[in-house]
Amino acid sequence: MKYFISFLSFLALLFFTSCEGDEVVRYRFTSLDLENADSSPGLPVVNNADSLAKEIYALRLYLHPVQTYRKGRYFDSYESSVNAENFIKKIKITSSDSFDILHPALSNLNNYFVYLPGNYMNVSKPIEYEGTIQPTAKYNADYEENNFPEYADLLLIHSPDNFVPRKFYVELFLEGGEVWLDSTALIKLY
Repeated sequence: MKYFISFLSFLALLFFTSCEGDEVVRYRFTSLDLENADSSPGLPVVNNADSLAKEIYALRLYLHPVQTYRKGRYFDSYESSVNAENFIKKIKITSSDSFDILHPALSNLNNYFVYLPGNYMNVSKPIEYEGTIQPTAKYNADYEENNFPEYADLLLIHSPDNFVPRKFYVELFLEGGEVWLDSTALIKLY
């Protein structure tokens, strides 16, 4: 019995210390740059054309993260903690021109976009009216080396009723009270 209790104590000690050393990583978003993107190659890529097919249109939000804290011996993609200090509390997507009969110019288009976190198996539900996104680099191929998201891709899931050139606007409301706004270049969705 004495050996059994010693063995269990050893296993408990091993279990509770096995996670010791996992890194804790914190970062901060520093600005917002918005680009038109094309999802036809698979994952979205920035596209500077003046027109794109509406079926492949995406918004790319460059968030320019900067690491603010890292402590621990090694990064474990399953157990290490990676958190934004100024996470996105709310997002608002609008268009410079009417989108459809229900969405005149500058009305909220959140529910016409989904967040793509680097892997189509993990696409979000449509973003809610007062919704948010939580950008992550977890599904990127280089997650072990690059632990925080450089950008967030939003895929368009509803087509506009007209073919007029438009700008998309994204307004981000961050933890801590910061509000960022940027717009895309003029784009015609056909």
